[in-house]
Amino acid sequence: NKADDPQSEINERWDPSGLWLSSVEEADGRLTIEGSARDAADLSEFTRRLRASVWFGEITHPNYERADSKSRDREDTQRHLTWKLDVAVRRWN
Repeated sequence: NKADDPQSEINERWDPSGLWLSSVEEADGRLTIEGSARDAADLSEFTRRLRASVWFGEITHPNYERADSKSRDREDTQRHLTWKLDVAVRRWN
């Protein structure tokens, strides 16, 4: 896979704490996953890992948008992405 697409190489040092799931729904062998990410690089790495997995098949390009939120104890605004994607399940464990 890496020979065909050098961009598909997984980043072994990725910190997954920058991405979190808010919803996972299953219907007819497809998962709809929604969540948030610290930035586009975290979302990209998550998608790359889903594509590399033997457990999943076709994955839609994530629909995402930028979101801002203020924390209760801080004055500054936190920027992040909210996203949604669909993924086919090849096999269940």
